[in-house]
Amino acid sequence: MATLNIVLDTRRKRKDGTYNIVFRISLGSKFKDISTGFNSTREEFNIHRAEFLFDQKKNEQLFFLKTHYYHRLKDYSLTNLGREDLTDLKKYLLNKSIEEVTILSFWEVHINEMLIAGRGGGARTYRTSLATISNEVNLKVLFKQFTYKDVLTLENVLARADTSFKQAIW
Repeated sequence: MATLNIVLDTRRKRKDGTYNIVFRISLGSKFKDISTGFNSTREEFNIHRAEFLFDQKKNEQLFFLKTHYYHRLKDYSLTNLGREDLTDLKKYLLNKSIEEVTILSFWEVHINEMLIAGRGGGARTYRTSLATISNEVNLKVLFKQFTYKDVLTLENVLARADTSFKQAIW
């Protein structure tokens, strides 16, 4: 059975003296890494508890990613019991098929990725726009269920809205 751990990857030191923090997927004696987008020094990261010592915000973001990947790993393991493949597992953890992705979950993941990348301003703008659009349209639907007619309806509603409402979107 595959395992997923958060690891300070000390095999490669970055120019600034830090190391990448990765999710290590292990299956038997083989492993593959998934980048978290974080890096740290040995002194600032607790390798036993897999957490930052001095940055609670990064710990929360890391926990969010870990929870997401654990759920995906559980789903993969249940559907591929006895025939797990490390490369397929990594692809499965990183990608959702279009049938599973709701519009809301897509934007929540995208906003969290922006926050992790340190793009808080853009994330705030997206979050405001998402909240505004959510008031008009149910975004808990799959992409394939959101039709062109729904887009036109949303556009008409936003066009009739007051200026402050439109500014939140555009």
